[in-house]
Amino acid sequence: MRTAGDVIDRLRQVLGVDTDADLGRAIGVKKNTISTWRTRGSKPFALCELVAAERGVSLDWLLAGEGKMYRGGGDAPGEDRPAAHPELTAEQRRIEALLAVLAQLEPGSRDTVLTDCFTRAADAQQLDALREAVRDLEAWRGKRAG
Repeated sequence: MRTAGDVIDRLRQVLGVDTDADLGRAIGVKKNTISTWRTRGSKPFALCELVAAERGVSLDWLLAGEGKMYRGGGDAPGEDRPAAHPELTAEQRRIEALLAVLAQLEPGSRDTVLTDCFTRAADAQQLDALREAVRDLEAWRGKRAG
C-alpha cells in the first residue's frame, strides 16, 4: 500500500515503536503532527530518506511497500553490518545521515529541503542550535577526512 498511513505504519515498524505517540517521541515531533500527516495524506519524504539512510531500509519498501524491507534484498538488518560510525552519538548519526541525503540532492532541491526545514523550526534558538550542531559535525568530518 502507498497511503501516508501505510508509510507511517512502516516507519513505526522500522523504529520499533507501537503507537503514533511513540513514533512522535522517537523522531521529535508531536503526535498531532503525525495525525495531520495521516489526515492530509502527507508522506514525510525527508524523514523517510533519513530513516532509510540511517537504518539501511529500502525506500521502495518504506514509501510504497514494494520489495524487501532492507537494502540488499533482506527482510532483516544485516547482523554483521557494523554501525556506520560507532563513536558518534545517536543524534550525530542522525545528522550524518541527513547530510548524506542532502549531499545526494541537486542544489535546487537541497535548497528547497533546507528552506523547508528551517521554516518549520519552532523557534530561533532551536534553529541556531541545529546550525551549530551541523557546523560542529562538518568540522569534525573535515578533521576526520584530513
